[in-house]
Amino acid sequence: PRDHGAHPDLRTEWWYLTGHAQAAGGRAFGFQVTFFRSRVDGTQAMGSRLAARQLLFAHAAITDLQGGRLWHDERIARWNGLPGGPTDASLTDTALRLQGWTMVRQERGYEMAIAGDTLSLALNARPTQPLLLQGAAGLSRKGPDPAQASYYYSQPQLAVAGTLGLQGQRFEVQGRAWLDHEWSEALLHPDALGWDWTGMNLADGSALTAFQLRRADGSALWAGGSLRGPGDAMARMFAPGELRFEALRHWTSPQTGARYPVEWRLHSPAGRHTVRALLDAGVARLPLACRPGINAARFLYADIGHEVLRRGGDSVRQRAVVLLGTVFPLIVEALQDRQIAVGAPFFDRLGMPIGITLLFLMSVAPVLPWRKAS
Repeated sequence: PRDHGAHPDLRTEWWYLTGHAQAAGGRAFGFQVTFFRSRVDGTQAMGSRLAARQLLFAHAAITDLQGGRLWHDERIARWNGLPGGPTDASLTDTALRLQGWTMVRQERGYEMAIAGDTLSLALNARPTQPLLLQGAAGLSRKGPDPAQASYYYSQPQLAVAGTLGLQGQRFEVQGRAWLDHEWSEALLHPDALGWDWTGMNLADGSALTAFQLRRADGSALWAGGSLRGPGDAMARMFAPGELRFEALRHWTSPQTGARYPVEWRLHSPAGRHTVRALLDAGVARLPLACRPGINAARFLYADIGHEVLRRGGDSVRQRAVVLLGTVFPLIVEALQDRQIAVGAPFFDRLGMPIGITLLFLMSVAPVLPWRKAS
């Protein structure tokens, strides 16, 4: 089971579960749980156990079709690469832990436990079919250069059962899901500015994968996918020219003015399939802050001072807040041997007290007898 575990020597990795489920009364939900790992190149040579050699972040979401809303939450933390801590990605099998969120592969399937402020997921996803190796025996091309590739397998047709929670309400659900595990050292082609992907659990038990990488003008740079029938041992892989995404309908966000495709026709060797979003407005309710990697980058100490100055703010105060938020988790880990993480609420609460303290010091410093000291 080694390949089910993490591969920290490679740059990027994710475990990506998506699915749909229904409660006993027929209420329909979509759900998603994703754990990401990203190698931090600048810390790999550091010998300290406090070195943040990896970043682990996770995102979870529930689409409530009856309520017409998409709910989501996220987590992020540094990881020194050592096993056994509260933040950990096992090297021997799928066992991911991040601030109380877990995804663990066991004999009876994948067990997920996610508890956020407004949502929760406690699900078991049980395999009903063998692993599906994507690409050439698990090595999937992602661009015209052969080096632009990733190790990639899927677990389609997962039988899901468990509990979804929304704002204190709990729903016993059953459904189907698809899990992708992918890891790679390569970066995408420089012209690849968009990525469309779909994994379809077809009604007859087949599994259809399709993806394309898009240029800025929307044209396809690379495409691929596969089809495996319900009784087939091997999947039929698609060449780039055999696949085409055709956008049929678009929706424009009233908040941002951005235009999103919400219905497609997929042309592939498996035939033509229509894919449509059941909740158009769910796209607009997914703000940038839900992207954990982007959210973490907002607080990088090296860049924030320039951004604050550009907006006419107080760079000194903001840098002090960011520095404290960066160092504080390291101090706690060194003294108490436990890991914590801080996010936007921490920085928001600390900004005003530090600003007032700096203002007070600026007012009293000129009258202090520091010049007379020897």
